[in-house]
Amino acid sequence: MDIQPHKHVRSPGRFNPWLVGLALFFVCIFTVNAWMVHLGMESFPGVTTSHHYEKGLAFNSTLQQRREQEDLGVTVRVETSGMVCGREGILRLKVTDRAGTWVTGLHMSGMLYRNVREGWDQPLTLVERAAGRYEARLTPPLPGLWEVRLEADGMMGGAMERLTYHHPLTVESGGGCVDVIQ
Repeated sequence: MDIQPHKHVRSPGRFNPWLVGLALFFVCIFTVNAWMVHLGMESFPGVTTSHHYEKGLAFNSTLQQRREQEDLGVTVRVETSGMVCGREGILRLKVTDRAGTWVTGLHMSGMLYRNVREGWDQPLTLVERAAGRYEARLTPPLPGLWEVRLEADGMMGGAMERLTYHHPLTVESGGGCVDVIQ
């Protein structure tokens, strides 16, 4: 009796399970990657700073401006009351010089800036209510961390100067919040 090795012959219409498994693996990988790209685009729309390249190139002059501002000795203290989203709150600034006297006559403007989502920024108009005391009324639409960005022009240290100031502002959630994904 002659024993010959059995040769396995595959019928032409049959699928290879290894090939099907490999194809399903890559389909799964591409599906998960596409979902992650979708989530990334939904949660962060892109650059929220305009002219970011130019600002980066001018960073040394920004640092120099901050040093000059510190040399003026101007102190800005921020007080808030009732910062709840959907309700009007008051932002109060107290501006003093190095000697502790009130800095008066400043023309102040600013922006309530939302770092994580563009389109929610609000301009601020500050009015001098008393000597060195400035006030703005604002209604933040969303809870969370905001940034108050201020610019003030006026006489400081015996010369016409420009003061820039950034301050974090936490807004509590309340009944009048806008319902969006933050």
